[in-house]
Amino acid sequence: MSKRLIVGTLMILSFIAAVPKAHAVDAQPFDFVPAPAGTNLALLYYAYGMSNEYVDSEGNKVQNSSLQSNIAIARYVRYFDLAGMIADINILQPFGGFSDVKIGGAPLTHDHFALGNTTLVFTIWPINNKENEIYFGVANYLNIPTGSYDRNTSVNLGDNRWSFAIQPGFHARVYDKISVDLVADVTFYGDNNDAVPSGGRLTQDPSFTALAWLNYNVTPTTVASIGVSHTYGGEQRLDGMSLGDAYVTKVRAALSTFVTPTSQILFQVDHDVSVENNFSQDFGAMIRLMKVF
Repeated sequence: MSKRLIVGTLMILSFIAAVPKAHAVDAQPFDFVPAPAGTNLALLYYAYGMSNEYVDSEGNKVQNSSLQSNIAIARYVRYFDLAGMIADINILQPFGGFSDVKIGGAPLTHDHFALGNTTLVFTIWPINNKENEIYFGVANYLNIPTGSYDRNTSVNLGDNRWSFAIQPGFHARVYDKISVDLVADVTFYGDNNDAVPSGGRLTQDPSFTALAWLNYNVTPTTVASIGVSHTYGGEQRLDGMSLGDAYVTKVRAALSTFVTPTSQILFQVDHDVSVENNFSQDFGAMIRLMKVF
Protein backbone atom coordinates (compact mmCIF):
# COMPACT_ATOMS: atom_id res chain seq x y z
CA MET A 1 0.00 0.00 0.00
CA SER A 2 1.40 3.40 -0.98
CA LYS A 3 2.32 6.03 1.60
CA ARG A 4 -0.28 8.34 0.01
CA LEU A 5 -3.02 5.74 0.45
CA ILE A 6 -2.09 5.09 4.07
CA VAL A 7 -2.05 8.78 4.98
CA GLY A 8 -5.24 9.49 3.05
CA THR A 9 -7.03 6.57 4.64
CA LEU A 10 -6.03 7.55 8.15
CA MET A 11 -7.20 11.09 7.62
CA ILE A 12 -10.61 10.01 6.33
CA LEU A 13 -10.95 7.71 9.30
CA SER A 14 -9.91 10.40 11.74
CA PHE A 15 -13.23 12.16 11.22
CA ILE A 16 -15.44 9.51 9.63
CA ALA A 17 -17.67 9.91 12.10
CA ALA A 18 -18.86 12.85 13.51
CA VAL A 19 -21.75 10.81 12.23
CA PRO A 20 -21.66 12.99 9.21
CA LYS A 21 -23.61 12.64 6.01
CA ALA A 22 -25.21 9.36 6.65
CA HIS A 23 -26.85 10.52 9.83
CA ALA A 24 -26.83 14.09 11.07
CA VAL A 25 -27.46 15.82 7.73
CA ASP A 26 -29.42 12.97 6.17
CA ALA A 27 -33.16 13.04 5.36
CA GLN A 28 -35.85 10.39 5.54
CA PRO A 29 -39.18 10.39 3.64
CA PHE A 30 -41.58 13.18 4.65
CA ASP A 31 -38.92 14.96 6.76
CA PHE A 32 -39.79 18.20 4.95
CA VAL A 33 -43.51 17.98 5.74
CA PRO A 34 -43.82 20.22 8.83
CA ALA A 35 -46.05 19.58 11.82
CA PRO A 36 -48.29 22.37 13.18
CA ALA A 37 -46.81 25.06 15.42
CA GLY A 38 -46.59 23.92 19.03
CA THR A 39 -45.84 20.29 18.10
CA ASN A 40 -42.89 18.51 19.73
CA LEU A 41 -41.09 15.41 18.45
CA ALA A 42 -38.81 13.05 20.36
CA LEU A 43 -36.83 10.73 18.10
CA LEU A 44 -34.30 7.96 18.63
CA TYR A 45 -32.25 6.59 15.73
CA TYR A 46 -30.09 3.47 15.67
CA ALA A 47 -27.92 2.84 12.60
CA TYR A 48 -25.68 -0.12 11.83
CA GLY A 49 -23.14 -0.14 9.01
CA MET A 50 -20.91 -2.93 7.71
CA SER A 51 -18.08 -2.38 5.22
CA ASN A 52 -15.70 -5.06 3.96
CA GLU A 53 -13.81 -3.02 1.40
CA TYR A 54 -11.95 0.26 1.06
CA VAL A 55 -11.68 2.07 -2.28
CA ASP A 56 -8.81 4.54 -2.73
CA SER A 57 -8.86 7.85 -4.60
CA GLU A 58 -7.88 6.12 -7.86
CA GLY A 59 -10.69 3.57 -7.62
CA ASN A 60 -8.48 0.69 -6.45
CA LYS A 61 -10.06 -1.75 -4.00
CA VAL A 62 -8.01 -2.43 -0.87
CA GLN A 63 -8.73 -5.98 0.23
CA ASN A 64 -8.79 -7.20 3.84
CA SER A 65 -10.35 -3.92 4.96
CA SER A 66 -13.38 -3.54 7.19
CA LEU A 67 -15.38 -1.17 9.35
CA GLN A 68 -18.47 -1.75 11.47
CA SER A 69 -20.38 1.11 13.08
CA ASN A 70 -23.10 1.16 15.71
CA ILE A 71 -24.39 4.71 16.06
CA ALA A 72 -27.46 6.06 17.86
CA ILE A 73 -28.85 9.60 17.76
CA ALA A 74 -31.23 11.21 20.26
CA ARG A 75 -33.17 14.11 18.69
CA TYR A 76 -35.68 16.71 19.85
CA VAL A 77 -37.73 18.90 17.48
CA ARG A 78 -39.99 21.87 18.29
CA TYR A 79 -42.23 23.56 15.66
CA PHE A 80 -43.29 27.21 15.94
CA ASP A 81 -44.54 30.17 13.90
CA LEU A 82 -41.99 32.71 12.65
CA ALA A 83 -43.01 35.77 10.62
CA GLY A 84 -46.06 33.97 9.28
CA MET A 85 -44.12 30.82 8.35
CA ILE A 86 -43.72 27.48 10.10
CA ALA A 87 -40.24 26.79 11.50
CA ASP A 88 -38.52 24.33 13.80
CA ILE A 89 -35.50 23.97 16.03
CA ASN A 90 -33.68 20.67 16.61
CA ILE A 91 -30.95 19.32 18.82
CA LEU A 92 -29.21 16.06 17.95
CA GLN A 93 -26.80 14.07 20.12
CA PRO A 94 -25.08 11.04 18.57
CA PHE A 95 -23.40 8.31 20.57
CA GLY A 96 -21.97 4.88 19.80
CA GLY A 97 -18.78 3.44 18.40
CA PHE A 98 -16.89 1.32 15.89
CA SER A 99 -15.49 -2.19 15.68
CA ASP A 100 -13.40 -4.41 13.37
CA VAL A 101 -11.63 -1.40 11.83
CA LYS A 102 -8.74 -2.22 9.51
CA ILE A 103 -7.18 -1.19 6.19
CA GLY A 104 -5.28 -3.79 4.18
CA GLY A 105 -5.18 -6.04 7.23
CA ALA A 106 -3.70 -3.36 9.50
CA PRO A 107 -5.96 -2.70 12.53
CA LEU A 108 -6.72 0.91 13.40
CA THR A 109 -7.43 2.35 16.83
CA HIS A 110 -11.02 3.52 17.26
CA ASP A 111 -13.73 4.65 19.67
CA HIS A 112 -15.61 1.66 21.10
CA PHE A 113 -18.24 3.86 22.73
CA ALA A 114 -18.29 7.64 22.95
CA LEU A 115 -20.36 10.78 22.44
CA GLY A 116 -20.33 12.47 19.05
CA ASN A 117 -20.66 16.14 18.16
CA THR A 118 -23.82 17.92 19.26
CA THR A 119 -25.73 19.38 16.29
CA LEU A 120 -28.20 22.28 16.33
CA VAL A 121 -30.71 22.67 13.48
CA PHE A 122 -33.02 25.48 12.42
CA THR A 123 -35.53 24.93 9.59
CA ILE A 124 -37.99 27.32 7.97
CA TRP A 125 -40.68 26.59 5.36
CA PRO A 126 -41.29 29.39 2.81
CA ILE A 127 -43.80 27.06 1.11
CA ASN A 128 -46.29 25.16 3.29
CA ASN A 129 -49.22 24.33 0.98
CA LYS A 130 -51.23 21.74 2.86
CA GLU A 131 -54.16 21.80 0.43
CA ASN A 132 -52.02 20.72 -2.55
CA GLU A 133 -49.44 18.88 -0.40
CA ILE A 134 -46.48 20.92 -1.63
CA TYR A 135 -43.76 21.88 0.85
CA PHE A 136 -40.36 23.55 0.59
CA GLY A 137 -38.09 24.12 3.57
CA VAL A 138 -34.49 25.05 4.25
CA ALA A 139 -32.65 23.39 7.15
CA ASN A 140 -29.46 24.84 8.63
CA TYR A 141 -27.14 22.54 10.62
CA LEU A 142 -24.46 23.74 13.04
CA ASN A 143 -22.13 20.92 14.09
CA ILE A 144 -20.38 21.77 17.38
CA PRO A 145 -17.07 20.00 18.21
CA THR A 146 -18.21 18.55 21.53
CA GLY A 147 -17.62 14.89 20.65
CA SER A 148 -14.93 12.46 21.72
CA TYR A 149 -11.66 13.13 19.91
CA ASP A 150 -8.07 11.98 20.38
CA ARG A 151 -5.43 12.76 17.77
CA ASN A 152 -3.74 9.44 18.60
CA THR A 153 -6.92 7.51 17.72
CA SER A 154 -7.50 6.80 14.02
CA VAL A 155 -11.31 6.62 14.16
CA ASN A 156 -13.07 9.12 16.42
CA LEU A 157 -16.76 9.75 16.89
CA GLY A 158 -16.02 13.48 17.14
CA ASP A 159 -13.92 15.41 14.62
CA ASN A 160 -12.44 18.39 16.52
CA ARG A 161 -13.83 21.05 14.18
CA TRP A 162 -16.93 23.08 13.46
CA SER A 163 -19.05 22.53 10.38
CA PHE A 164 -22.16 24.12 8.92
CA ALA A 165 -24.62 22.69 6.40
CA ILE A 166 -27.46 24.19 4.38
CA GLN A 167 -30.11 21.68 3.29
CA PRO A 168 -33.07 22.72 1.09
CA GLY A 169 -35.81 20.09 0.82
CA PHE A 170 -38.93 19.72 -1.32
CA HIS A 171 -41.89 17.35 -0.83
CA ALA A 172 -44.91 17.03 -3.10
CA ARG A 173 -47.72 14.61 -3.82
CA VAL A 174 -47.47 13.88 -7.55
CA TYR A 175 -50.33 11.41 -8.08
CA ASP A 176 -52.92 9.88 -5.78
CA LYS A 177 -50.85 7.89 -3.23
CA ILE A 178 -47.45 8.75 -4.74
CA SER A 179 -45.17 11.53 -3.47
CA VAL A 180 -41.54 12.57 -3.86
CA ASP A 181 -38.86 14.07 -1.64
CA LEU A 182 -35.99 15.99 -3.28
CA VAL A 183 -33.23 17.11 -0.93
CA ALA A 184 -29.77 18.61 -1.41
CA ASP A 185 -27.14 19.94 0.95
CA VAL A 186 -23.77 21.61 1.05
CA THR A 187 -21.49 21.32 4.09
CA PHE A 188 -18.71 23.79 4.97
CA TYR A 189 -15.91 22.64 7.28
CA GLY A 190 -13.70 24.38 9.78
CA ASP A 191 -10.09 23.32 10.32
CA ASN A 192 -8.84 20.56 12.59
CA ASN A 193 -5.53 21.85 13.93
CA ASP A 194 -4.74 18.66 15.85
CA ALA A 195 -5.34 16.08 13.13
CA VAL A 196 -2.52 13.55 13.67
CA PRO A 197 -0.24 12.50 16.56
CA SER A 198 2.35 15.10 15.52
CA GLY A 199 -0.29 17.84 15.29
CA GLY A 200 -1.02 18.75 11.68
CA ARG A 201 -3.70 20.94 10.14
CA LEU A 202 -6.56 19.27 8.29
CA THR A 203 -8.64 21.43 5.96
CA GLN A 204 -11.55 20.41 3.76
CA ASP A 205 -13.41 21.90 0.81
CA PRO A 206 -17.23 21.92 0.85
CA SER A 207 -19.00 18.62 0.18
CA PHE A 208 -22.34 18.16 -1.56
CA THR A 209 -25.19 15.63 -1.40
CA ALA A 210 -28.26 15.11 -3.59
CA LEU A 211 -31.01 12.77 -2.38
CA ALA A 212 -34.35 11.64 -3.78
CA TRP A 213 -37.16 9.50 -2.31
CA LEU A 214 -40.16 8.06 -4.17
CA ASN A 215 -42.95 7.27 -1.71
CA TYR A 216 -46.13 5.20 -1.89
CA ASN A 217 -48.85 5.41 0.77
CA VAL A 218 -49.76 1.77 1.33
CA THR A 219 -52.37 2.96 3.84
CA PRO A 220 -53.06 6.42 5.30
CA THR A 221 -50.54 5.64 8.08
CA THR A 222 -47.99 3.40 6.29
CA VAL A 223 -45.50 4.54 3.63
CA ALA A 224 -43.06 2.50 1.52
CA SER A 225 -40.16 4.37 -0.10
CA ILE A 226 -37.18 3.81 -2.38
CA GLY A 227 -34.36 6.30 -2.75
CA VAL A 228 -30.93 7.15 -4.07
CA SER A 229 -28.27 9.61 -2.89
CA HIS A 230 -24.94 10.84 -4.17
CA THR A 231 -22.29 12.60 -2.07
CA TYR A 232 -19.24 14.19 -3.67
CA GLY A 233 -16.50 16.78 -3.19
CA GLY A 234 -14.94 17.66 0.13
CA GLU A 235 -11.29 17.50 -0.91
CA GLN A 236 -9.11 17.19 2.20
CA ARG A 237 -5.60 18.54 2.77
CA LEU A 238 -3.16 17.71 5.53
CA ASP A 239 -0.68 20.56 5.94
CA GLY A 240 -1.33 21.44 2.30
CA MET A 241 -0.99 17.90 0.91
CA SER A 242 -4.12 16.88 -1.00
CA LEU A 243 -5.85 13.70 0.18
CA GLY A 244 -8.44 13.79 -2.60
CA ASP A 245 -12.22 14.03 -2.89
CA ALA A 246 -14.67 11.35 -1.75
CA TYR A 247 -17.65 10.03 -3.74
CA VAL A 248 -20.45 7.77 -2.52
CA THR A 249 -23.59 6.71 -4.40
CA LYS A 250 -26.12 4.87 -2.25
CA VAL A 251 -29.46 3.13 -2.88
CA ARG A 252 -32.02 2.84 -0.08
CA ALA A 253 -35.43 1.57 0.88
CA ALA A 254 -37.63 2.56 3.82
CA LEU A 255 -40.90 1.57 5.43
CA SER A 256 -42.65 3.70 8.05
CA THR A 257 -45.90 3.29 9.94
CA PHE A 258 -47.78 4.97 12.77
CA VAL A 259 -48.44 2.24 15.33
CA THR A 260 -50.56 4.71 17.33
CA PRO A 261 -51.77 8.20 16.35
CA THR A 262 -48.67 9.71 18.02
CA SER A 263 -46.03 6.96 17.66
CA GLN A 264 -44.20 6.10 14.45
CA ILE A 265 -41.54 3.53 13.59
CA LEU A 266 -39.35 3.70 10.48
CA PHE A 267 -37.04 1.01 9.06
CA GLN A 268 -34.41 1.78 6.43
CA VAL A 269 -31.80 -0.33 4.61
CA ASP A 270 -29.12 0.91 2.23
CA HIS A 271 -26.16 -0.20 0.11
CA ASP A 272 -23.27 1.68 -1.51
CA VAL A 273 -23.17 1.05 -5.27
CA SER A 274 -20.23 3.32 -6.11
CA VAL A 275 -17.48 4.63 -3.82
CA GLU A 276 -14.17 6.44 -4.17
CA ASN A 277 -11.72 7.44 -1.42
CA ASN A 278 -13.81 5.88 1.34
CA PHE A 279 -15.13 2.62 2.75
CA SER A 280 -17.75 0.89 0.61
CA GLN A 281 -20.70 0.00 2.84
CA ASP A 282 -22.05 -3.42 1.94
CA PHE A 283 -25.04 -3.15 4.23
CA GLY A 284 -26.59 -0.42 6.32
CA ALA A 285 -29.73 -0.55 8.43
CA MET A 286 -31.50 2.05 10.51
CA ILE A 287 -34.51 2.09 12.81
CA ARG A 288 -36.12 5.35 13.92
CA LEU A 289 -38.64 5.70 16.73
CA MET A 290 -40.70 8.90 16.88
CA LYS A 291 -43.11 10.20 19.51
CA VAL A 292 -45.33 13.22 18.82
CA PHE A 293 -46.45 15.32 21.79
